[in-house]
Amino acid sequence: MLEEKTGFTVPKPPGSPWKRRVVLITVLAAGIGMTALLVGKMRERRAFVSPEVAGSRYRCTLSTDWKLTQDSQTRSTDRPQSFSFTAPPSPIRAWIASHLPGKPPSPKRRAYEEPTLIMETEKVTAQHTSIRSQGGYPELNLPRAGRILADRHLQIDKCPATLTRFEITLLPGQPIHGTCLCVFSPDHGYTYLIGSLAEPSNRDRIDREMEAITASFHVEMADNQAESRR
Repeated sequence: MLEEKTGFTVPKPPGSPWKRRVVLITVLAAGIGMTALLVGKMRERRAFVSPEVAGSRYRCTLSTDWKLTQDSQTRSTDRPQSFSFTAPPSPIRAWIASHLPGKPPSPKRRAYEEPTLIMETEKVTAQHTSIRSQGGYPELNLPRAGRILADRHLQIDKCPATLTRFEITLLPGQPIHGTCLCVFSPDHGYTYLIGSLAEPSNRDRIDREMEAITASFHVEMADNQAESRR
């Protein structure tokens, strides 16, 4: 044996188990750090304050993922304002899609492939049928192609409200998941409608977002000095 004859110890090759363990620990630590940063980024929120309508407005917080795509403020008394947002895939989903093998993305863009958020102020009238009153609470009036999955009645700053989860089929075989918050302001006769739509694969993402919006939602007088109506 070489070690017995010479008295020297043969050095271990570079790929020793000890070095491999160090590399593995380093990679795991980096992965945990990146995940923590991504989760922290996803939890960041910003304030959204609607313009005044009939002396009242609402405020809530939105995820920083949402990008404004439409800002429409008209003179229509039935729908004086409407905002639309869209959200790109979450960083984790985007990394998985680009690094892990799987089915290649379809070149044709699907409806609501990216989640959509709509925020509207509406007047409930006989001609306006997207919202209805049910037992004193505002509720989403879905077409035949939709079905209610869950309803929850709330009181937000003394305003009756309903949080609804639903499913609607826009095209055969393509169900879309939605979550909607309707808040009626009795003093001003307007209903605030905040709804999000997405493919079923993003269902949990928009449900969590709507829960966060609902928890942060307040109706208040437009005057900055007025107290929130709680």
